[in-house]
Amino acid sequence: PNRALPDIAACIAANEQAARLTNPRATCIGVCVNTSSLAADTAEALLAGLGARLGLPAVDPLVHGVDAIVDRLP
Repeated sequence: PNRALPDIAACIAANEQAARLTNPRATCIGVCVNTSSLAADTAEALLAGLGARLGLPAVDPLVHGVDAIVDRLP
């Protein structure tokens, strides 16, 4: 059967909740996406949309590196 992917914001929230069992301050600081199967313009639009929607940096680490995420480390 064709199953839709779960909403990324819901996945982040669930993972943060689980992480807070051992670290009450755990929080998501960015999103990495493998965009290798997408055209460059489609990948950029996807990452920009995710970043805007989530309020987090969204990058393909092999294309953009992870500086935008590392910069958010406490």
